[in-house]
Amino acid sequence: EKSVSVLAMLADGHVRDTIVEAIDTANRVAIDYLERNAAWTRKQTTMPDGHGGTTTVFETVATEGLTVASFLHGTSRALDPFLHRHNVVANSTVDADGNTKTLDATHFYRHAPAAAALASARLRAELTSRLGVRFIQSPSGAWEIDGIPDEAIRVFSKRSNEIGEAFNEMVDQLGYDTTAADLRDIAAIDTRDDKIPTSIEELLAGWTTQAEAAGLDRDRIDRCFGQPGHVIEHLDDDQTAELYRFLDGPHGVTESASVFTRVDVIQSVTRWRRTDADGVTRLVVVDPVEVERVTDRYLASNAVVTLDATAAQADAAIIRGDGKTVSTRPVETFTTVSYTHLTLPTNREV
Repeated sequence: EKSVSVLAMLADGHVRDTIVEAIDTANRVAIDYLERNAAWTRKQTTMPDGHGGTTTVFETVATEGLTVASFLHGTSRALDPFLHRHNVVANSTVDADGNTKTLDATHFYRHAPAAAALASARLRAELTSRLGVRFIQSPSGAWEIDGIPDEAIRVFSKRSNEIGEAFNEMVDQLGYDTTAADLRDIAAIDTRDDKIPTSIEELLAGWTTQAEAAGLDRDRIDRCFGQPGHVIEHLDDDQTAELYRFLDGPHGVTESASVFTRVDVIQSVTRWRRTDADGVTRLVVVDPVEVERVTDRYLASNAVVTLDATAAQADAAIIRGDGKTVSTRPVETFTTVSYTHLTLPTNREV
């Protein structure tokens, strides 16, 4: 959320320290999730092939964790406020037998969205409980701190705007619309300027001037804090029922696809929202530990259908360049009972 960085850099030192601590805590949540779900390697075993010869089998096995170097950055390449961490993960781990192995990176691709969602949940929970901020949905769909003007977010999103403009130019040149992630990555590289050394004093002075021009002065910054709101650490029965209705609804787990995974449910729970009587859509902040707990309860509930595991196992196989098949851990997939009711013909017997 851009508003978090804007608030960190423009508020007083206590607020800045609190936000940096919250980002660090959130970063640890992400790494912990990846260690529990993505730190796998492959073990090679030679077995009889049943025809008098042998065959090589690659099995996915657990490891003792990750080695991570984490770096805190305070600005974007366009020198806008952008507090974030870069995590460099060593492609080396230790299996249960004490052998040094490389990581099976397929699990990082699968679980990165959930790790990011849980980190965001922890960040929001920390800022809600410690600073009293609330999160509302911006026109772009992002969750921003209530009280930070949309114009201020736009002004301090120069890098994002540059990438968006370059992306749109590429789309115009292609002659058709696309949301391809690789095309956006190309736009990001093409617009990447060298970093310019600038003192913190110069940055703060420039940010303060830009913020005030965008309607974000000291008084408005102070009004962002101490707002009513709370973090849900344990959902009661009514809250659980409300969340399940959201997950089954148009913005829930089947918003973009009929089939989903545990990762998708985690992301959906962290996007749970309510609309107030005044028409403002606000995020429901749930502790990340509870996010995982309620995700597993939802997947085990009568609202969800577990799909054929045989297909999941087939999808988990990778054909290497040398022709050998490597098995990875299969991904369990689900759909909702309500979705199957919507898609089945009404006159069909099941």
